[in-house]
Amino acid sequence: MQVTETKSEGLSRELKIALPAAEIEEKISHRLKELAQTAKLPGFRPGKVPVSVLRKKYGSSVMGEVLERAVNDSSQQALAEKGLRPAMQPEIEITEFEDGKDLEYTIAVEVLPEIRSIFPPSSSNAWFQTPIRAKSTAFWRRWRKPTAIPNRLRMTEKARMATF
Repeated sequence: MQVTETKSEGLSRELKIALPAAEIEEKISHRLKELAQTAKLPGFRPGKVPVSVLRKKYGSSVMGEVLERAVNDSSQQALAEKGLRPAMQPEIEITEFEDGKDLEYTIAVEVLPEIRSIFPPSSSNAWFQTPIRAKSTAFWRRWRKPTAIPNRLRMTEKARMATF
């Protein structure tokens, strides 16, 4: 698999990916062998259908299935190698594919911007250094008791009934 970055403007990226024909043919023959083990065709015992018969009958649909899986897998791998986090589903366009030739396609993707923390790593404020669980526990300990709720926030029974 060859990956080349053709466009890098702002948050948009475009990658050109080429998959070798030998790899695709290997995946097609592997999938046909898997199907041969469970295929049921008239004139053959279940699981004993020759691969050549399956290739002739189901070759184009198996090729479509394998190409879809190969494009999805190689796209995810290419994005992971480049360290890109897509903001939405990438647009994939197959530019060249024929039997016996390499598969070439392009991916156009918008990536998420890098978000940096606004707080310095060694903040002097203890609140930012306190784990979230400890903050949550302290909050609920304080507000759990009815005596901790200020009088202006307490609702009487008449006030509750009046709001509905």
